[in-house]
Amino acid sequence: MNATLTLDDVIVPSKTYRRGIHSATRELALSRPWKGRWRERFASFKKWARACSEVYELRRVAVIHEGERCGDSGASTIDPDGETIILRGRLSVVTLLHLFAKCRRAQTLRASGHESSAEPLRPGARFDGANAAMARAIDAQGHREAIIWSVNLFKRRFPLSFSRCRFVGGMLYNDGRRDD
Repeated sequence: MNATLTLDDVIVPSKTYRRGIHSATRELALSRPWKGRWRERFASFKKWARACSEVYELRRVAVIHEGERCGDSGASTIDPDGETIILRGRLSVVTLLHLFAKCRRAQTLRASGHESSAEPLRPGARFDGANAAMARAIDAQGHREAIIWSVNLFKRRFPLSFSRCRFVGGMLYNDGRRDD
């Protein structure tokens, strides 16, 4: 489904966000999460997720990193209950935004009675994105909503970075990005 999405399909100039999301994202942008020491950049990701969790009145969304700190972030995912963002590869703001939107949806579905049958993710365990419980919690429409939420927010708060990206299969890519 995502291979057919175009940027025109997901850019929504009238897209609105809850009060507090823009200020949290502005603070993330001001921290310049694409420069500096990895630990400081990662701390700004965690701070943003904490602030956005409060805005949406969610259980706090934790952010962890697994594996190498370089390369594509495409293997990043969330846990089945939407309580943990699992980043893999380089730190990517747009990946963080996208996965937070998925966590928000998973927690909202769960709160409305759509319980996941998956076991909780143990520290250090890998979550297989093809897991059936996750597929039920994050359906195709929810995934599209996450793309719209994250891409529009990224475009508004990181316009220069957005202008350097290409949109393929529902995700933004910046091939020229080098890890610090």
